[in-house]
Amino acid sequence: MIRRRDLQAILPAIIGLAIVGLTFALLAPDTFLSVANGRTVLAQYAGLAIAAVGMIFVIVSGGIDLSVGSTTALASVT
Repeated sequence: MIRRRDLQAILPAIIGLAIVGLTFALLAPDTFLSVANGRTVLAQYAGLAIAAVGMIFVIVSGGIDLSVGSTTALASVT
């Protein structure tokens, strides 16, 4: 159950994200909401998602490893 205080803290971010999404959807409806764009976004963030899942395991196990950001940045340079 989401408390009212938590909702008030996150609501401006949700509203801002919705405004940005609607703006892009209205400015470029044929490209922004396309399947090809969705595939591209998912492909671009796949490496970041893998690093995030790995970092979750590190944090849950009690070890905080701050080198993940620099390792991800180094691995992303092609």
